[in-house]
Amino acid sequence: MRGRRGGLAARVGVLGAFALAVGLLFASSASASGWVFKETFGSANVPTFVKPLALAVDQSSGDLLVVDAGAKTISRFKPNGEPDPFSALAGSNVIDGLGGADETPPPHGLEVSSFAQEVQIAVDDSGGVADGDIYLTQSGRHVVYVFRSDGTFLKQLTTSSEGAFGEICGTSVDGAGNLYLGDFGGHIHKFAPTSNSPYEATNTANFPFAEACTLAAGAGPTAGFLFANHYNGELFKLDAGSGASKYKVATSDVTVAANPANGHVFAPKESEVREYDASGPTAPTEPIEHFPPHVSSNVRGVAVDGASKLLYLANSVSSTIEVWKEQGALPIVETSPAEAIEVEGATLI
Repeated sequence: MRGRRGGLAARVGVLGAFALAVGLLFASSASASGWVFKETFGSANVPTFVKPLALAVDQSSGDLLVVDAGAKTISRFKPNGEPDPFSALAGSNVIDGLGGADETPPPHGLEVSSFAQEVQIAVDDSGGVADGDIYLTQSGRHVVYVFRSDGTFLKQLTTSSEGAFGEICGTSVDGAGNLYLGDFGGHIHKFAPTSNSPYEATNTANFPFAEACTLAAGAGPTAGFLFANHYNGELFKLDAGSGASKYKVATSDVTVAANPANGHVFAPKESEVREYDASGPTAPTEPIEHFPPHVSSNVRGVAVDGASKLLYLANSVSSTIEVWKEQGALPIVETSPAEAIEVEGATLI
């Protein structure tokens, strides 16, 4: 895997500098940002999926991780759709757990539920002791599989301080490296890893939450909060330290994701994607953005690249992944046509 630490900040800095340069050179009127369909993931070389369900973006590289319920795999791709091999897996970009460095405990292989409410994948982008680790829920096996960033199977998490897990169907990692697991048995388990293995002894809290499933750790204005879905689709904002409920944000069919750049929360509902600003002390009354997928379907997976402002949607009808781009306004700045601006060593005229 490429160098990771400080990856998101560096990517945001480069893209931000470029956007600033463009804004200085070309006047633009202020307007609300929104999302527009960009392409099917991979553009000319679209990857083939059987049933893509859960998605995650590695914020250090922009790579997209795709959990395919039909193939029972995790696959990794560069933002242009090109496979990005795991260094420990002999040139393969696919984790299947069947043999080799990624082999999981018996019965070997990955279990991926066909119900999107029970499948989630997360990447640790904290820069801490577990940086780069990949977490995959295994609800039927009552465990969570952990893989290193190079594809090597690291361990399975099986217990909290309260005993064996129930059905683990949600996982998320916050900016400090704390790991959260949604347990359908009625709890959210919080771990604060102090080394890359083991984790069980670092279970710091267990929050009561009925039928806990998919999760999203907040960021930016929502850092310190956790967004948790009940299996029946109600999405709540919780204090990530105490587990105390702040308010109900929305209803969501299957999954939830947070934008690392601004902390906004995405909660798909039926055939519509809804974006909420849940940074305030009271529940948002309306989504700040809502739109249908490009191809009519129920969205099954959502992930956001905070640096490049890309939104990925797993489409259950077409078995493809849609790429949406956030359209933000640039400031109006008067400048002389003769002025030149240097950005990352390149001169723009």
